[in-house]
Amino acid sequence: MKWGGMMKVPNRNMKNAPMGIVNPVAKAMLQERKSPQVVLPKKGNKAKRNRQTDFRKAYKEAMDG
Repeated sequence: MKWGGMMKVPNRNMKNAPMGIVNPVAKAMLQERKSPQVVLPKKGNKAKRNRQTDFRKAYKEAMDG
């Protein structure tokens, strides 16, 4: 038994496991993956409205006028 590399241990999902030498660069990149940051839409039907600030703005305009 070699002490340099990791030994493959058979597990349940062996059909989608890569066989042979695993690319170390790709493995490191996969481990350091982050979820993409989502920029919330400001306009359109998916835009979230902050009704509290909308109310404050309308209230302030009504009081000033």
